[in-house]
Amino acid sequence: MIQFGEVSSGLPYLEYNGSTTMNSIKIKQKSLQSLFPYNLGDELKFTGYVSGDYASITDNPQTSKEYIFDINHIVPTTPTAGTHIAGENQIEWHWNTVADADGYKYNTVNDYTSATNNGTSTSYIQSGLACETNYTLYVWAYNSCGASSSLELNEQTSDCSSSFICGTSTVTYDGVTYNTVAIGSQCWLKENLRTTKYNDNSSIPEVTDDSTWTSTTSGTYCCYDNNPSNCDTYGALYNWYAVNTGKLCPRGWHVPSDAEWCTLENYVEANTDPNCNLWEWRGINTGGHLKEADTTHWASPNTGADNSSGFTALPGGSRKYSDGSFYVLGLNGYWWSSTVYDASYAWHRFLHYHNAGVYRDCHDYGDGFAVRCLKD
Repeated sequence: MIQFGEVSSGLPYLEYNGSTTMNSIKIKQKSLQSLFPYNLGDELKFTGYVSGDYASITDNPQTSKEYIFDINHIVPTTPTAGTHIAGENQIEWHWNTVADADGYKYNTVNDYTSATNNGTSTSYIQSGLACETNYTLYVWAYNSCGASSSLELNEQTSDCSSSFICGTSTVTYDGVTYNTVAIGSQCWLKENLRTTKYNDNSSIPEVTDDSTWTSTTSGTYCCYDNNPSNCDTYGALYNWYAVNTGKLCPRGWHVPSDAEWCTLENYVEANTDPNCNLWEWRGINTGGHLKEADTTHWASPNTGADNSSGFTALPGGSRKYSDGSFYVLGLNGYWWSSTVYDASYAWHRFLHYHNAGVYRDCHDYGDGFAVRCLKD
């Protein structure tokens, strides 16, 4: 038998493990030939080893043969994210077991060389954190062959509940600080949302191309006319697919349902349709109580606008699903609800510069509307 090759620990060798009188004897190393007791018809088992893994071949060769060992010893696969548990000042990170891993390492930066060894545990508690803040952790699986690519985990600590006062406290999310306003029993963000990330810190794709906007069936956002200054003033426009992820608003906040919009309307002004059963203009001056009370952003005459609710609604316009075009900035404002109407449409609210009411309507999931967040 002849064997070739080298390994890092030294020269490879052939070893006989067959009989009790000749057990575990190294026969020859490198490419030298050696004879050992063997009768035609005997069955031989050949086993090759690499770093603790092995593969075996059983055969009774009658002539010279070459054996190739296929030993599946590779670096482990990348772990997948588990369900994290977030508190005000700590996060309990979780990831899933990798079958071929000897252990796991983690780091707050994407650098394996300075990562901390977590042994075989698939969880880690990170403490001493700030409340209502996004954090990132990188995790690797490793074995004797090397390490996997990094898994990026994202989580936000929970609300600063002990100190939050609606109408006084602010909320910082994706680098933007929002004011809050208490309206009846509800607490709203006082500005339209303009985050470019979900609350798990994953990115929301920005779509500027019209044809891409019309063909997209996943969460996206844009700025009106693809002008970032419009996002700064009026907030971003999101399709309903982004709303439906349930991750658009900060942790502890959500996109209001149709019923929660109805609660807002009925608090601002008693309505003849208190249960929101109709598609109609609602209230005599419900919209006026919600709209910003001047013509700085709204076109004249901005009918009925007094902003007595403090909601400060702005006319951010919209983006059409049908052709990707932008329309009616300064004239109309549109806000999504989280409630579906059917398989293609969801409920929303609509304010107009020449009407003092609020219109309840439903539009295609692919339309681009503003979003206001409501506290859980």
